Amino acid sequence: MAVKSVHASVTATASVVAEGTPAAGSGTVPGSHVVVKPSGGDVYFGGSDVSSSNGFLVADGDSLACDLETGEQLYGRTASGTVTVHVLKSGV
Repeated sequence: MAVKSVHASVTATASVVAEGTPAAGSGTVPGSHVVVKPSGGDVYFGGSDVSSSNGFLVADGDSLACDLETGEQLYGRTASGTVTVHVLKSGV
């Protein structure tokens, strides 16, 4: 399995931070393991309707690890401003 890392800019509008994809060349291994870590502020994670009132709060410098099935998307948003989110994804 391959590992990929990216930096995503997250704002007060919900946007996709990571998406579950099948492992390269496998066709049988579903999804991806994802770790996200905000840098510069707090970020709320959840589905496409994520908000500061219903999202899973990950504080600046903390991290969240989760598994995403193929086709599932993890969204992030801030209460205000822009925050960089470091994303590490395996199973790509």
